[in-house]
Amino acid sequence: MLAPSEVVRVKALGASRDVPSVILSLVLGAFYVTLDRAARYAVYAEDADNEDLLNWLRVLMDGSNASEMGKMLFVVLAVPSLAASGLFHGIRSLAKKHPWVLAAIAGGIGLLAFRTAPETYRKIGNGLLFALSLLADLYRPYSEALDRFRKMAPEIPTWWELSQTNERGSVLARACLHTLARSPRSFISAQELAGALPTLGVGKDAQLVRETLRSHCCFAQPYRGRWQVGHPVRIPSRMV
Repeated sequence: MLAPSEVVRVKALGASRDVPSVILSLVLGAFYVTLDRAARYAVYAEDADNEDLLNWLRVLMDGSNASEMGKMLFVVLAVPSLAASGLFHGIRSLAKKHPWVLAAIAGGIGLLAFRTAPETYRKIGNGLLFALSLLADLYRPYSEALDRFRKMAPEIPTWWELSQTNERGSVLARACLHTLARSPRSFISAQELAGALPTLGVGKDAQLVRETLRSHCCFAQPYRGRWQVGHPVRIPSRMV
Protein backbone atom coordinates (compact mmCIF):
# COMPACT_ATOMS: atom_id res chain seq x y z
CA MET A 1 0.00 0.00 0.00
CA LEU A 2 3.02 2.32 0.35
CA ALA A 3 4.19 4.79 -2.28
CA PRO A 4 7.69 4.18 -3.73
CA SER A 5 9.21 7.05 -1.69
CA GLU A 6 7.66 5.63 1.50
CA VAL A 7 9.01 2.16 0.71
CA VAL A 8 12.56 3.55 0.45
CA ARG A 9 12.32 5.20 3.88
CA VAL A 10 10.86 2.09 5.52
CA LYS A 11 13.53 -0.18 4.00
CA ALA A 12 16.19 2.11 5.48
CA LEU A 13 15.00 1.00 8.93
CA GLY A 14 16.13 -2.56 8.21
CA ALA A 15 14.91 -5.02 10.83
CA SER A 16 13.89 -2.32 13.34
CA ARG A 17 10.97 -3.12 15.60
CA ASP A 18 9.51 0.26 14.60
CA VAL A 19 8.72 -0.89 11.05
CA PRO A 20 5.10 -2.03 11.73
CA SER A 21 4.17 1.18 13.57
CA VAL A 22 5.89 3.32 10.93
CA ILE A 23 3.96 1.60 8.14
CA LEU A 24 0.70 1.98 10.05
CA SER A 25 1.37 5.67 10.63
CA LEU A 26 2.06 6.24 6.93
CA VAL A 27 -0.95 4.29 5.70
CA LEU A 28 -3.30 6.00 8.15
CA GLY A 29 -1.68 9.43 7.89
CA ALA A 30 -1.55 9.28 11.69
CA PHE A 31 0.55 11.25 14.16
CA TYR A 32 3.81 9.47 15.11
CA VAL A 33 5.66 10.35 18.31
CA THR A 34 8.92 8.57 19.13
CA LEU A 35 12.40 9.32 20.45
CA ASP A 36 13.89 7.17 17.67
CA ARG A 37 15.10 9.67 15.06
CA ALA A 38 15.36 7.05 12.30
CA ALA A 39 11.73 5.99 12.75
CA ARG A 40 10.64 9.62 12.93
CA TYR A 41 12.47 10.35 9.68
CA ALA A 42 10.81 7.34 8.00
CA VAL A 43 7.41 8.84 8.75
CA TYR A 44 8.02 12.57 8.27
CA ALA A 45 10.83 12.46 5.65
CA GLU A 46 12.73 15.08 7.65
CA ASP A 47 15.07 15.05 10.62
CA ALA A 48 13.95 16.42 13.95
CA ASP A 49 15.38 16.73 17.44
CA ASN A 50 13.83 16.06 20.82
CA GLU A 51 12.73 19.68 21.18
CA ASP A 52 10.53 19.13 18.12
CA LEU A 53 9.13 16.05 19.83
CA LEU A 54 8.01 18.19 22.77
CA ASN A 55 6.35 20.57 20.32
CA TRP A 56 4.52 17.62 18.76
CA LEU A 57 3.27 16.57 22.18
CA ARG A 58 1.87 20.08 22.67
CA VAL A 59 0.14 19.80 19.32
CA LEU A 60 -1.36 16.46 20.40
CA MET A 61 -2.75 18.18 23.48
CA ASP A 62 -4.09 20.92 21.21
CA GLY A 63 -5.82 18.21 19.21
CA SER A 64 -7.43 16.84 22.36
CA ASN A 65 -8.56 20.33 23.36
CA ALA A 66 -9.93 20.90 19.86
CA SER A 67 -11.92 17.69 20.15
CA GLU A 68 -13.52 18.83 23.41
CA MET A 69 -14.25 22.28 21.98
CA GLY A 70 -15.70 20.64 18.88
CA LYS A 71 -18.12 18.66 21.06
CA MET A 72 -19.11 21.86 22.85
CA LEU A 73 -19.72 23.65 19.55
CA PHE A 74 -21.80 20.73 18.33
CA VAL A 75 -24.02 20.86 21.41
CA VAL A 76 -24.37 24.65 21.25
CA LEU A 77 -25.36 24.56 17.58
CA ALA A 78 -27.22 21.24 17.43
CA VAL A 79 -29.79 21.88 20.17
CA PRO A 80 -31.34 25.04 18.66
CA SER A 81 -30.99 23.59 15.15
CA LEU A 82 -32.87 20.43 16.12
CA ALA A 83 -35.54 22.48 17.90
CA ALA A 84 -36.02 24.72 14.87
CA SER A 85 -36.08 21.73 12.52
CA GLY A 86 -38.64 19.93 14.69
CA LEU A 87 -40.83 23.03 14.84
CA PHE A 88 -40.63 23.51 11.05
CA HIS A 89 -41.51 19.89 10.24
CA GLY A 90 -44.30 19.91 12.84
CA ILE A 91 -45.86 23.03 11.31
CA ARG A 92 -45.49 21.68 7.78
CA SER A 93 -47.12 18.37 8.72
CA LEU A 94 -49.97 20.18 10.46
CA ALA A 95 -50.42 22.56 7.54
CA LYS A 96 -50.81 19.64 5.10
CA LYS A 97 -53.73 18.30 7.11
CA HIS A 98 -55.21 21.71 8.03
CA PRO A 99 -54.16 24.44 5.53
CA TRP A 100 -55.86 27.12 7.60
CA VAL A 101 -53.33 26.52 10.41
CA LEU A 102 -50.50 27.99 8.31
CA ALA A 103 -52.54 31.10 7.54
CA ALA A 104 -53.39 31.49 11.23
CA ILE A 105 -49.73 31.18 12.24
CA ALA A 106 -48.64 33.70 9.60
CA GLY A 107 -51.35 36.10 10.75
CA GLY A 108 -50.32 35.71 14.38
CA ILE A 109 -46.67 36.37 13.55
CA GLY A 110 -47.63 39.46 11.52
CA LEU A 111 -49.78 40.81 14.36
CA LEU A 112 -47.04 40.18 16.90
CA ALA A 113 -44.49 41.94 14.68
CA PHE A 114 -46.82 44.92 14.26
CA ARG A 115 -47.38 45.31 18.02
CA THR A 116 -43.73 44.80 19.02
CA ALA A 117 -42.02 48.02 20.08
CA PRO A 118 -38.84 49.13 18.22
CA GLU A 119 -36.92 48.92 21.50
CA THR A 120 -37.71 45.20 21.67
CA TYR A 121 -36.26 44.69 18.20
CA ARG A 122 -33.08 46.43 19.29
CA LYS A 123 -32.79 44.17 22.34
CA ILE A 124 -33.32 41.06 20.19
CA GLY A 125 -30.68 42.27 17.72
CA ASN A 126 -28.19 42.95 20.52
CA GLY A 127 -28.84 39.50 21.96
CA LEU A 128 -28.22 37.83 18.60
CA LEU A 129 -25.00 39.80 18.13
CA PHE A 130 -23.83 38.75 21.59
CA ALA A 131 -24.62 35.09 20.85
CA LEU A 132 -22.71 35.27 17.55
CA SER A 133 -19.68 36.82 19.28
CA LEU A 134 -19.69 33.99 21.84
CA LEU A 135 -19.76 31.42 19.04
CA ALA A 136 -16.88 33.21 17.31
CA ASP A 137 -14.87 33.17 20.57
CA LEU A 138 -15.45 29.41 20.80
CA TYR A 139 -14.73 28.66 17.16
CA ARG A 140 -11.48 30.66 16.83
CA PRO A 141 -9.34 28.61 19.29
CA TYR A 142 -10.95 25.41 18.00
CA SER A 143 -10.01 26.25 14.40
CA GLU A 144 -6.47 27.31 15.34
CA ALA A 145 -5.81 24.14 17.39
CA LEU A 146 -7.19 21.95 14.62
CA ASP A 147 -4.99 23.67 12.02
CA ARG A 148 -1.86 23.14 14.17
CA PHE A 149 -2.76 19.48 14.61
CA ARG A 150 -3.33 18.89 10.89
CA LYS A 151 -0.07 20.60 9.92
CA MET A 152 1.93 18.25 12.16
CA ALA A 153 0.41 15.08 10.67
CA PRO A 154 2.73 13.27 8.22
CA GLU A 155 2.43 14.31 4.59
CA ILE A 156 1.15 11.43 2.52
CA PRO A 157 0.87 11.12 -1.27
CA THR A 158 -2.41 12.17 -2.84
CA TRP A 159 -4.73 9.44 -4.04
CA TRP A 160 -4.06 10.47 -7.63
CA GLU A 161 -0.29 10.10 -7.08
CA LEU A 162 -0.79 6.66 -5.55
CA SER A 163 -3.01 5.61 -8.46
CA GLN A 164 -0.12 6.42 -10.84
CA THR A 165 2.50 4.34 -8.99
CA ASN A 166 0.63 1.57 -7.18
CA GLU A 167 -1.61 -1.32 -8.15
CA ARG A 168 -5.29 -0.33 -8.17
CA GLY A 169 -6.30 -2.84 -5.51
CA SER A 170 -3.59 -1.55 -3.16
CA VAL A 171 -4.78 2.03 -3.59
CA LEU A 172 -8.34 1.00 -2.76
CA ALA A 173 -7.16 -1.03 0.26
CA ARG A 174 -5.18 1.92 1.62
CA ALA A 175 -8.15 4.25 1.11
CA CYS A 176 -10.46 1.80 2.90
CA LEU A 177 -8.03 1.55 5.82
CA HIS A 178 -7.53 5.33 5.95
CA THR A 179 -11.28 6.05 5.85
CA LEU A 180 -12.51 3.23 8.06
CA ALA A 181 -10.02 4.15 10.80
CA ARG A 182 -11.58 7.64 10.90
CA SER A 183 -15.20 6.52 10.87
CA PRO A 184 -17.20 7.98 13.77
CA ARG A 185 -19.20 4.73 13.85
CA SER A 186 -17.85 1.48 15.28
CA PHE A 187 -18.81 -0.79 12.39
CA ILE A 188 -19.96 0.14 8.89
CA SER A 189 -21.04 -1.77 5.81
CA ALA A 190 -19.13 -1.98 2.52
CA GLN A 191 -21.86 0.15 0.93
CA GLU A 192 -21.45 2.88 3.55
CA LEU A 193 -17.66 2.76 3.28
CA ALA A 194 -17.81 3.02 -0.52
CA GLY A 195 -19.91 6.18 -0.16
CA ALA A 196 -17.43 7.68 2.32
CA LEU A 197 -14.28 7.10 0.22
CA PRO A 198 -12.65 10.13 -1.44
CA THR A 199 -12.02 10.41 -5.18
CA LEU A 200 -9.27 7.87 -5.86
CA GLY A 201 -8.74 7.60 -9.59
CA VAL A 202 -9.59 3.88 -9.30
CA GLY A 203 -12.86 1.98 -9.02
CA LYS A 204 -14.55 2.09 -5.62
CA ASP A 205 -18.04 0.65 -5.94
CA ALA A 206 -19.51 -1.36 -3.07
CA GLN A 207 -18.63 -4.76 -4.59
CA LEU A 208 -14.96 -3.79 -5.07
CA VAL A 209 -14.83 -2.43 -1.51
CA ARG A 210 -16.39 -5.63 -0.16
CA GLU A 211 -13.84 -7.78 -2.00
CA THR A 212 -11.01 -5.58 -0.72
CA LEU A 213 -12.18 -5.86 2.88
CA ARG A 214 -12.41 -9.65 2.60
CA SER A 215 -8.98 -10.07 1.01
CA HIS A 216 -6.88 -8.06 3.49
CA CYS A 217 -6.15 -9.30 7.01
CA CYS A 218 -6.15 -5.77 8.47
CA PHE A 219 -9.97 -5.69 8.24
CA ALA A 220 -12.32 -7.74 10.39
CA GLN A 221 -16.04 -8.45 10.29
CA PRO A 222 -17.23 -8.60 13.93
CA TYR A 223 -20.83 -8.79 12.71
CA ARG A 224 -22.09 -10.08 9.38
CA GLY A 225 -21.85 -7.28 6.80
CA ARG A 226 -20.20 -4.87 9.27
CA TRP A 227 -16.50 -4.06 9.14
CA GLN A 228 -13.80 -2.55 11.33
CA VAL A 229 -10.02 -2.03 11.28
CA GLY A 230 -8.20 -4.77 13.16
CA HIS A 231 -9.60 -7.76 15.00
CA PRO A 232 -11.58 -7.87 18.26
CA VAL A 233 -9.49 -8.53 21.34
CA ARG A 234 -10.14 -11.96 22.80
CA ILE A 235 -10.01 -11.78 26.60
CA PRO A 236 -9.06 -15.08 28.28
CA SER A 237 -11.95 -16.48 30.32
CA ARG A 238 -9.84 -16.50 33.50
CA MET A 239 -9.57 -12.69 33.28
CA VAL A 240 -13.33 -12.14 32.97
